Amino acid sequence: MPDEMLNLPVIPLRGLTILPGTTVHFDVSRKQSIAAANEAVTTGEKLFVVTQKDPVVDAPGFDDVYKVGTVVEVKQLNKMPDRIVRVMVEAKERGIIHSYNEENSCIKGDIEIIKEPDEKITQVREIALLRELKDELALYDGINHELTPVGIKNIDNQESLSGTMLQIIMRIRMDFKTKRTIMVSIHCPAALFRTGCMERNI
Repeated sequence: MPDEMLNLPVIPLRGLTILPGTTVHFDVSRKQSIAAANEAVTTGEKLFVVTQKDPVVDAPGFDDVYKVGTVVEVKQLNKMPDRIVRVMVEAKERGIIHSYNEENSCIKGDIEIIKEPDEKITQVREIALLRELKDELALYDGINHELTPVGIKNIDNQESLSGTMLQIIMRIRMDFKTKRTIMVSIHCPAALFRTGCMERNI
């Protein structure tokens, strides 16, 4: 039995991967997903979001979602037209889903929290890598022009290497399968360098 297991409401995401350390919003329209978001707000508990393997599946079961997802805190719910609810979340940590069943009109699952390894890096080395990363990002955006002023400010405000990497991953153009590769890596922020996301577009 894993050391830390949580029973949480679950929302399957279509074509979207949310990484820890980021604040994002997404829209849901399925009744079970809306119920899961409402339960998280009502009870004050966290929520588990996980990417569907096939975005066109309308009622995904346990075998239709990836097993590694993200534990998030719901910060805000807004009702939109056409029975859509916009959910703003703060992503906290990665988790593995072990079960998937319907309770109180929403999907709930047993979630094992993934313990992240400590980064073995000196402060001097981290500062140097951070400077190099931001220089590469400036070169990338000078060619691709993807980042908004708000996005650039959020990245510049990051003081840690991991935080900067995660902000970049969420803001540059990248298909969700590549983000899945980063998500399931042993230490997901470092995977930004391994995937060569920016290098391919410079």
